[in-house]
Amino acid sequence: MNVLFMSTVALGLGVAGAAQAGLEICNETGRSRSIAVGYKSGAAWVSSGWWNIDHGKCGTVVSGDLKQRYYYYRATAADVPFEGEGYWFCTTPQVFNITGDENCANRGYDRSDFRKIDTGESATQYKLTLVDDTPPPVPQKNDEELLSGDGRGTYVESFSDVLIFQGCTVDDGSEYCAFHGNGWKYYAYYGSGTPRHLLERLYNQPVGAAFHVSGEIVSFGDITMDVILDSAVIAPGADPFANMRAAMQGEWVSISDPAYKIDVHGSEMWEFHSGSFLSNQFLQIANGCDAAPPGSGPVLIETNPEVRDPMCYGIASITPTRLDLIYFGRGNMLSFQRP
Repeated sequence: MNVLFMSTVALGLGVAGAAQAGLEICNETGRSRSIAVGYKSGAAWVSSGWWNIDHGKCGTVVSGDLKQRYYYYRATAADVPFEGEGYWFCTTPQVFNITGDENCANRGYDRSDFRKIDTGESATQYKLTLVDDTPPPVPQKNDEELLSGDGRGTYVESFSDVLIFQGCTVDDGSEYCAFHGNGWKYYAYYGSGTPRHLLERLYNQPVGAAFHVSGEIVSFGDITMDVILDSAVIAPGADPFANMRAAMQGEWVSISDPAYKIDVHGSEMWEFHSGSFLSNQFLQIANGCDAAPPGSGPVLIETNPEVRDPMCYGIASITPTRLDLIYFGRGNMLSFQRP
């Protein structure tokens, strides 16, 4: 069965005989296509449709000079499946213009998979030509992965919580964005069901910020979980320990042993001694812990993800230049200063 592929021609400023500015889609697939597009407009994501473009015809789906590098499209035809690339937008079967790409079903919309268009870094107009072609090989799924009806994978349960953003990175060839909350680390991987434009949007968010996050849990580890994100909305004021967390960020040197240093980044800490790496720890600030006396105030819970045995510290004081912690296991004080 043939599926939809694309060939593209970028059009820059000052090209003689160029079409009007905007995003133009041409149809060379042999049948009529219904086109929908999604893109960033200001601070919001929007989606619009449908444009019916017959074979051999072109249509402008975004008018005026292009303001974004990336746009997204969906091109459907009767009895021909459209395979998206994991970029999810809200749609309806009728003509639509929708602001927001989150909580589609709750707002009465469908949730549809789109493909990505890269117009380049400076193009103000762009033409995308749709053609039929032989589909590429289907990637082999892991034997343990079970697909649900929307192709996102069977999940364990839904979740919705306030989580602390840990940033996005590439580790051992896997790209993901991560959050911390309630002693857990949440991983949302590229290509595992979370809309790519949602993850790309997270790249510009500050590490340590609180987010209202919802989605589905795919699998559990000991203190980690893989998730599919449906939404992640920054939540100012939702973290009662935001000021304390911000004050802890950065490097600290032990006053009693200057060779021992820690580096706090978001909700994680890296330990070093004499320049050698010792360990990575997950950090949680809470009102208390089992080891803490009642009413002792905010505590810092430190968990090594390999050992998974939490250690609890009372936060005695924290200033821009000094951090004092009480280890409840022994009752001793650990004091640090800025390097």
